[in-house]
Amino acid sequence: MAQTVTVTFLDPESSGTLAKRTVPYGTLVLDAALDAGVDITATCGRRGRCRSCRVKAIAGEIAPPTLQDTIQLGHEAVHERFRLSCQMPAVADCSIAAMPLRSEAGHQILSDPGTYAPGAIPL
Repeated sequence: MAQTVTVTFLDPESSGTLAKRTVPYGTLVLDAALDAGVDITATCGRRGRCRSCRVKAIAGEIAPPTLQDTIQLGHEAVHERFRLSCQMPAVADCSIAAMPLRSEAGHQILSDPGTYAPGAIPL
């Protein structure tokens, strides 16, 4: 088992390389992306309860999907190698396309319960 793995981040439009980062085995792809300066948002606070941090594995070995991947993305997308980057450990050298952000306001976790955001449901 490799001690480190290289994650290459690709532009989903052009397939050009945005960044590469060598990280310890098991590092979350979201953490590798942020460390590399690739802008991926996790509106649910990394809980696997939204789809904003979704990525697509273009090449290389990836970890099996988590239950949260399947719940949020669906079986078909998981079969097509989409994952939630906040739930996806880097287990081998791989190329990842950071997908464009979709609106996830209905899933946003707010740090202050008294704060309201469009689409948020007050508690």
